[in-house]
Amino acid sequence: MLIVVGPEVIKDFVVGYSYARRLKAIQGKVKDKIQVAMWVSCRLSEDNENNQRLKERFISTVRDHIGVPCFDGETSNDLSDELIKENEFSAASSRIMAIYNRL
Repeated sequence: MLIVVGPEVIKDFVVGYSYARRLKAIQGKVKDKIQVAMWVSCRLSEDNENNQRLKERFISTVRDHIGVPCFDGETSNDLSDELIKENEFSAASSRIMAIYNRL
């Protein structure tokens, strides 16, 4: 099962990277039943070319350096079994664990 998790809007990359690191930690707890990935809201990227580059850099950093799969908003809807749009990591974590416990 693939669960894609992320905040509605990432206002600050430091906060976004922290969220991704916390997702990596929870992945260690649920890896036998669930793959956790991060999504990046389309709201991060306007049609502005600079914002698109920032979004691509964020996604590649989360994927390549933090080690969490990361998708843009449109892709995550197509790929995920469950999409959790949650700004508070503790609430997202609770939902992941509830799903894990049901499996």
